[in-house]
Amino acid sequence: MNEPRLIQGFDFLAPFYDVLVKLFFGHSILKAQTHFLSEIKNAKTVLIFGGGAGRLLIECLKINNKANYCYVDISSKMIKQTKQKTRHTSVQFIIGSYNDIPKQYFDIIITPFVLDCFRQNELTDQVVLMLKIRLGSNGKWLFSDFNYSKKSTVANIFSRITIQFLYFIFNIICGLEIIKLPDFKQAFKQNNLVRTKHQEFRNELLASSVYCNR
Repeated sequence: MNEPRLIQGFDFLAPFYDVLVKLFFGHSILKAQTHFLSEIKNAKTVLIFGGGAGRLLIECLKINNKANYCYVDISSKMIKQTKQKTRHTSVQFIIGSYNDIPKQYFDIIITPFVLDCFRQNELTDQVVLMLKIRLGSNGKWLFSDFNYSKKSTVANIFSRITIQFLYFIFNIICGLEIIKLPDFKQAFKQNNLVRTKHQEFRNELLASSVYCNR
């Protein structure tokens, strides 16, 4: 992955990121991201990794505005957009990736449609491992991302075409150099994380799960 190009690509997308998401998916992406958000109600520390342009943080603050939030994103312009929308004092903004996450434990970790930006080996051996280390012993990990549908042959084909198209676009703009979704379930399993809740949306194209330490 070419990180400078990745940053440049997401910086380019930042001003109209929310508009594009809504244009292609309506409210489905936000619905998937927020489906299990009630889990943060009593949390004292929340990490949002790859939060994008801020829509998710707004929803988090509606549920729990007393928690200390850590908001990590690789794009400075995505973070700028988020700051303009929230202006909340209990949010620590960090421009960076998983290696830049503070060395502390979090009651809640949220990864909203960001783990698809990593190849399988990096996801399993570095990203999920690093985030697991930051998850408190009784913490919960709220995961949402794209999913290859198994509902029917037509739904499966549609999900694969959609995901392939999105990778094509993001490969051009951001230089992801990825052509297929990593196996998220395997990455969590190999790091001894257990799925306790799961829900799918839009003919299983989108999925949300809650994970915790085994």
